[in-house]
Amino acid sequence: MNAVCTIGDAMIQYGDGTTSRESVTTDRAEYTVGKRIVDALMAPATSASLQPYYDLPEAGFGENVHSLEVARIRRAVKVRLRALRRLPADHDGEGAAAPIAASVDAAIAFVSHLSTALRYGPTLDDDGRAVIEFEDRGNGIFADITFEADSRTVECYLRKRGAESELEAGALDKAEVRELLSRAGVIA
Repeated sequence: MNAVCTIGDAMIQYGDGTTSRESVTTDRAEYTVGKRIVDALMAPATSASLQPYYDLPEAGFGENVHSLEVARIRRAVKVRLRALRRLPADHDGEGAAAPIAASVDAAIAFVSHLSTALRYGPTLDDDGRAVIEFEDRGNGIFADITFEADSRTVECYLRKRGAESELEAGALDKAEVRELLSRAGVIA
């Protein structure tokens, strides 16, 4: 299925050549860049475990297209975080805490400046803190940033294939935190 759309009405073209017109809301946005489909499925805010990942188009599409996709992905992640912020306590049926607004707000502020080429997506941990997970399956990299309730402190985790896992905590401007995020490919 290919879909070229923004929020609103979209023409969906299926592999057999048939088409249909569908309405796309902030809960669901699918779009195509060239032949690469980026599916930003925004699951209804009923569980933090329904986590979409967002990734940038492959290189070679040109700076203007790349910038537009970065902006779209940022918007989709922010929408997802705002939806997660509205979840009640025990939204997962396993006793998860209600989202911590300051943590979610800090994650939204961080995403506003994010332009990594890694796939990433937001979620909540069991304590209600916002988490942004990053992955590069091809290179065996997984990283996450957990935003603490004080909205200033983060906990960063990095796992690379064949290497020891790393953990660093502190303010985002702490040299050790920035170095770990740089090694993960999250920041330059």
